Amino acid sequence: MNTPGWIPGWTRRGYPNLTGFAWYRIRLNISNPAQNLWLKMPDSFEDAYEIYANGQLVGSFGDFTATELTTYFAQPASFPLPQLPPDGQLELALRVHMSPATLIQMPGAGGLHGPPVIGVASTIQLLQASDRDTFVHAFFGDFLVALLTLVALSLALWALARSFNERVWLWLSLALAVQALACFIAITAGLTTILSAASADLLCDAILGPAGLALWVLFWWSWFQLERTRWIAISAIAIAVVHFLMRFIAISPLLGFDLVDPSGMQLFNIAAVLAVTGQSALLIFILKDRFETRESEAISAALPVLMLILSGYTRYFSVWFNVPYVFRAFGIGFSLADVAQIVMVASVTALVARRFLQSSIRKSMAHQILDQDLEQAHALQQRVLVPESLHSPHFFVEVEHSPAQEVGGDFFVTIVGPDASLCVVIGDVSGKGISAAMLVAVLVGAARTRAAQDFDPITMLQTLDERLSGRSGGHLTTCLAAQIFPNGILRVANAGHMPPYLNGCELDLEGSVPLGIAGVCNPTKRQFQLRQGDVLTFLTDGVTEAKNADGQLLGFEKTRILSQKSPAEILSEVQAYGQEDDVTAIRVSFIRSEPIGPAANIAARQHASV
Repeated sequence: MNTPGWIPGWTRRGYPNLTGFAWYRIRLNISNPAQNLWLKMPDSFEDAYEIYANGQLVGSFGDFTATELTTYFAQPASFPLPQLPPDGQLELALRVHMSPATLIQMPGAGGLHGPPVIGVASTIQLLQASDRDTFVHAFFGDFLVALLTLVALSLALWALARSFNERVWLWLSLALAVQALACFIAITAGLTTILSAASADLLCDAILGPAGLALWVLFWWSWFQLERTRWIAISAIAIAVVHFLMRFIAISPLLGFDLVDPSGMQLFNIAAVLAVTGQSALLIFILKDRFETRESEAISAALPVLMLILSGYTRYFSVWFNVPYVFRAFGIGFSLADVAQIVMVASVTALVARRFLQSSIRKSMAHQILDQDLEQAHALQQRVLVPESLHSPHFFVEVEHSPAQEVGGDFFVTIVGPDASLCVVIGDVSGKGISAAMLVAVLVGAARTRAAQDFDPITMLQTLDERLSGRSGGHLTTCLAAQIFPNGILRVANAGHMPPYLNGCELDLEGSVPLGIAGVCNPTKRQFQLRQGDVLTFLTDGVTEAKNADGQLLGFEKTRILSQKSPAEILSEVQAYGQEDDVTAIRVSFIRSEPIGPAANIAARQHASV
């Protein structure tokens, strides 16, 4: 790979098309055969070797069997030599194997790219340690790319968790994950023999390489919000599939089989380069499209996009233009691909951080505005739903109201009329939030306006239904209206609300549809007779739907028992059990019964006949 001291292999030394096995031989005369000698092999070679000393196998790099050979990426290695004969004659024979896949990927390949070294054990071990240290330092750039990629990946995953519906974070997370995985595979295969060269090439070159390029194209396509041009995404995926097939065919000899004739494999290597060019063309088109619409965004993205394109060609630049693959500075190595990927990841991280910060600020401001609106709606609702001080010799009224959130959908009205009768209206608007709160204000105002004329329950519900017409916004409203006369006559009209409880027993009311359904308003109506001392409790379904930690509802039976307690006690027990919805409780104690005046008596008889 054009590193210092690199010597061209046999393809440049008279054997341009030789693949498979080849032998090196040399005869030496050792002056002091009693020495403990070692042989250090160069750290650059293709692809595997066996060493024989005077016909005896002393070591190998690669797993040789009778039927197959497993190769690994070249690494420095040294081996002890056997005891020499008294005449000091040493014949070294080196059997080397190179795959046809290597021939088409690296000109100048074949055999050794440096001389072996023979010496005493201590010297060879020092040279081996020095070579190993230099070799590990050459991977510093890969380690740095992996570290930066993991940092960027953690930020991308955090952004994805906070904005899961934005696909740009998904593509970014996947692209960074693929890049990090490729780095770790390259480091593992380069420094150890855990992964074979065939496995590493299959994973990095044939699978992760094409997938990573396609994911980066999808990221920038989504980043610039070019979803209207779906052909870009489809093309990126299609090119990635072609890229995978071309690389797979090109490395197939490493995997132990030949899909095509070796003489034609170079065409598939060229096709893989063309696939990289196709993805690069898509990236340039994306950048050009953004330059025409939002130039500032395109300028800020130009550097990482160009670095991404450059990183896809670095391995080919090294071969085509005789550029060293690894540059060394202060003993540590960086490849051109490492530099390009470091700049790209750093630039993308900066762009992502800026956009996410801007998005977070916008969301924060929107939340602040929403919070202010909710606070104002809460203040409005508190003014609307303040229980009135009722002074009646016949009824004692207690009210408790607790919304589940800042604003709720429960509402109520309690008014004593000129004839000493009591009007009670209680209801529940479906949903929560500002829209429900506004409907509550409308309904309470309409109920008070209607009550200024008369307390008739049927008329009250019809008035509220008319007021909801065209304003409900999809909300349904359950509502119950009641009128209680001083003589104990109770008239109740219901529109889908839960019945009240009389002395702990549910009143028998027929079911009916809620208010707010266009063209349907047919509330049921019943009349009852209260006795002095009776207690009537009106509730909303937030009581029955309270849910404990085990997910069990409070239910109707417990609600029936609770109905015999004061509203304050009901609210306290519901909150302790697990309040999930708005809760309203109204308790009317009939403390004094007396005949009503003639006019009111006539009205009561008329209502009774109805």
